[in-house]
Amino acid sequence: MGQQQFTFLDSGYTPKAKADAGCSLTLSRATDPQTSRQAAGQLAENALAGQLARVYDHVSRFPDHTSAELASIDASESGLDDRAAADLRHTYARRMSQLRDREKAIVAAPARVCKQTGRKALTWRTSTVEAPVCEE
Repeated sequence: MGQQQFTFLDSGYTPKAKADAGCSLTLSRATDPQTSRQAAGQLAENALAGQLARVYDHVSRFPDHTSAELASIDASESGLDDRAAADLRHTYARRMSQLRDREKAIVAAPARVCKQTGRKALTWRTSTVEAPVCEE
């Protein structure tokens, strides 16, 4: 397959990943059933790029916020109810780890007490380092 390019909203940052290279978009294991691999592929092609862009956009617009705070801001902007906002918090946590560990697009900033949870949590900001392109 060819390269898929995901442009993160208003960022000027465009990481590249090969969906078939087993790098940035791998969401299933080789030992998973075929149906799980197909579902992961559909998610990667459709929702994942949008989720990554949404999370990256909020980190870039609201640096030094926790993932719970960023999800709360997003939920408020989107008019989501409490249940959807809670689901969004988990989406933020998953996508932030991908943006940090796989794409190198964001970095953890100093921890502080989160205004949403009342617990100490990492804050986040965009990275100044370009993410490498995954090679086969």
